[in-house]
Formats: sequence, structure tokens, C-alpha cells
Amino acid sequence: MVDLSAHIPVTGGGNVVVEYRVLGPLEVLSDGVAVPVPAGRCRVLLATLLLRPNQVVSIDVLVDRLWDGEPPSPDRAHKTLHTVVMRLRQALGDADCVRTSTGGYLAEVAADALDLTRFRRLVAAGDLAAAVRLWRGPMLLDVRSDTLHRHDVPLVTEEWVHALERRIGADLDAGRAAEVVPELRGLTAQHPFREAFWGQLVLALAMSGQQERALAAYQEIRTLLADELGVDPGDELQAVHRRVLAGPVAVREPARAWARAAPTADDDTPVRRAVLRAARPHRAGRP
Repeated sequence: MVDLSAHIPVTGGGNVVVEYRVLGPLEVLSDGVAVPVPAGRCRVLLATLLLRPNQVVSIDVLVDRLWDGEPPSPDRAHKTLHTVVMRLRQALGDADCVRTSTGGYLAEVAADALDLTRFRRLVAAGDLAAAVRLWRGPMLLDVRSDTLHRHDVPLVTEEWVHALERRIGADLDAGRAAEVVPELRGLTAQHPFREAFWGQLVLALAMSGQQERALAAYQEIRTLLADELGVDPGDELQAVHRRVLAGPVAVREPARAWARAAPTADDDTPVRRAVLRAARPHRAGRP
């Protein structure tokens, strides 16, 4: 299998090797050296474009992200946006990927030059372990745009979380239950309303011979959901609970119930809304 996580092509001007990173702090590397991206709107602009690689992002969307939904007059906003684009291009130098197009701008990047694109290719290729290793999150905490963190970041975060669920499911299927218990403990703390992680934790504990702890973990998430959201555990989590109650769980018993399709923005449920709220960083101040 080709290791897409390690391959970075020549993309910039002057035959330099350029890499763009959004799965964590915003970073641009040119021949392995960090390229400083000016704080404020330059960072917001670059992040917004890189989250839609090689796609034209409309001026309206860019203005919305740069001014957090409270832009000045259209004429002033467009003039300021043009100035921000020029500043960003100058700062990037040979790593400049910003292109002007009808109705907006785009980031023109080679497939392997952007960690987000490499992540998606690895997921599509089934190399989930390599895909999740690209995550340096939380995403874009150094980019100050509430609108970006409300509309864009949670969707990419959801992609990573789902890939991680699938990778852990594969580990459980391979009989590595005991090895993933510590990781799942951390994940249920970081994503307390993520039922899939709790189901995997319950299953991993049971598969590693810790039935009492597995049942205790189920009661913990059941209480949390009831107290915080007023809902019961979902069908899949309840099914895992019933399986544990039925007796010892075989070490290699398939755990594929958790490898389901990635949720979309249209999946509007109390648990999903809580997940999206938890994915948003809490930041003080604005640019």
C-alpha cells in the first residue's frame, strides 16, 4: 500500500516542496521551513480556502468568514478582502496557492500537498491508521473566526472522528481490545456524547474480560445522556449492552456495528448537536 501520509510533492514556484496543514494549527511549510502567515484575516482567508481545496469560494462566503457574519458595507468589504488577498500572497511567497476566479478565490494545491486531501485519500483507500495519524488537532485554534469554527471545522472534525471510530473497530475485530481501552478512555472524556466511542469502550472492556467495568461504562454514558440531554442511549449502544449482559464476549467477535456511514450535516439529532458543540473551541476575544 502506498504511504500517502509521507508523500509530499513539489507544488510551489521555484521548484520548492510546499505542504499545507489544516488538521491542527494552520501551517505552511516550504522545503520543510515554516512560512509565517500573518495573524488575523490572512489566516482566516487561507484556512477558508484550504478547507475547500481547488474549489472557488465565493466572495460572500469569504466576507462572512473574515468578518464573522458582521461585514462592513459591501464596497468596503470587497476592497478590504482584495487587500487581505494581496497581503497573504506576499507573505506566502513561493508557497502562494491563492488564485483569483470569477466570483471568488481558490487555493490551488496538488493532491498530496494538503493534509486534508491526503487524509481523505487514505480513508478512501482503507488505510485508516495512516489517515488518523495526520490529525494534529484541535483544528485551527490559531485561526480566529467564530463563523469558520461554527460552520466548517465541525464537519472536518466529524470526518476524522468517524475515521477513528472505524480504525478502532478494525482493532477490535483483530482482537486488540485490551490495547485500545486506554485510548477509548481518553476519547470518551474528550467526546463525552459520542455514543460510538462509548459502545466501543464497553465492547473492548468486555472482550478483554472486564465485564463489570464494561457494564459500569454503559451506566456512565446512560446517566450522562439522561442528565444532560434527556435521551436514552441509541439502539446500537443498547445492543452492545445487551450483548455484554448475555455473557462473555469473544476476543475476536466482530465489532462491525460501529463502522457505519459518516453522519452528514443533515443528521440533526440531540446527540449530534452536542457533538458539534463540543467540537467548537472556546476562545477568548476576536481578531
